[in-house]
Amino acid sequence: MLAKFIEHYLPTVIYLLEFMGIIVIVVTSTKAFVIYIQGILSRHVEDDQIKTDFAKGLGMALEFLLSAEVLKTIIIHTKDELLVLGIIMGLRIIVALLPQLMHSGSHKEKTIFKKSA
Repeated sequence: MLAKFIEHYLPTVIYLLEFMGIIVIVVTSTKAFVIYIQGILSRHVEDDQIKTDFAKGLGMALEFLLSAEVLKTIIIHTKDELLVLGIIMGLRIIVALLPQLMHSGSHKEKTIFKKSA
């Protein structure tokens, strides 16, 4: 009974997590692009800050996508699927960590995105 429940509802949860990751990517990309264009028009562009905030947004999106990949391991049926999923998860982990490693030495400034208090 639990197996049927998982096979029926887990794909929906996985698709929702992937969709949330896509939404975060679209919103973050659009927001960074708009701020970049505004900076060009006003002749005041802070590329490092835009890159940092964009990388943080992409990192958040990758967290959603990676959580969907983890859930996919529950419904894996063959070793080949598991191998492909493992490679995808490894690549997503590397891509998620790269922006943090690149900006780990940078100083903290005011970000372009609002932070909750």
